[in-house]
Amino acid sequence: MTCFTGLRVLNNTLTPRTRGVYLALRELHQYFDAVYDVTIAYDSTRQQTNDGTQQYQRSKAPGMVEFIYSYTPGMHMNIRRIDMSSVPHTDEEEVTRWLHALFERKDR
Repeated sequence: MTCFTGLRVLNNTLTPRTRGVYLALRELHQYFDAVYDVTIAYDSTRQQTNDGTQQYQRSKAPGMVEFIYSYTPGMHMNIRRIDMSSVPHTDEEEVTRWLHALFERKDR
């Protein structure tokens, strides 16, 4: 399924805020050699349903307070370094497509 912009609707992640990323990349591209794609998944957000099936449902992710004070039972992080030479920075639509593709990967 696609949204009105032609980009796929994401089910498991938020839609990325691309304007700020584009402006940052446009102005700071020459000063950095990489960007980092960080994905965090919390154990506490996957709970088995009570209907006796082997299905799971997502619950709300912990807020900043729970995160800082470690009230979450566990989390998984995936950190990926992306060389700046492969990051678009001059065309806003290209940055939008690139960033959305990163979030589609996370969504899968």
